Amino acid sequence: MIEAKSGPIAICVLTNNNKDQRWTGENAGEVLTSKIAREVYDYFEGATAEPAEKTSELKKGVEGQLVQALQRTLNARAIPSPNLSVDGDFGPATEAALKAFQQAKQLAVTGIANVETLKALGPLLFDDEKHVSPSEINGEKLTRESP
Repeated sequence: MIEAKSGPIAICVLTNNNKDQRWTGENAGEVLTSKIAREVYDYFEGATAEPAEKTSELKKGVEGQLVQALQRTLNARAIPSPNLSVDGDFGPATEAALKAFQQAKQLAVTGIANVETLKALGPLLFDDEKHVSPSEINGEKLTRESP
């Protein structure tokens, strides 16, 4: 899912027989998918869209859906939860929560959500749905019915 100015864009990239099987941001499939996503975004939003390098950091003063996702993710993954208001405004409370998260993860404490901090946070949460962990789902006992 790509959150564009004109609305959400959904893309699906399927690959087969990848030699690179790592679960990292440098995985060949991940790199290919990010390049395709950038081209799709530029196609629908126009060539005037800012390059990804210029929009890869979230910091105090920034507003929007990405900040909402950052606030939601900090609430879900920071221990203890900062209980941020999910208002999309990167203000002093969001900055303080981000600094606390960075310190807990032994990252550079800048109050800026850069690439390293976003990797440590994991995928941003763009909705308020409860995301169940795989271990919880796999541990669920299902009832068996007769054929």
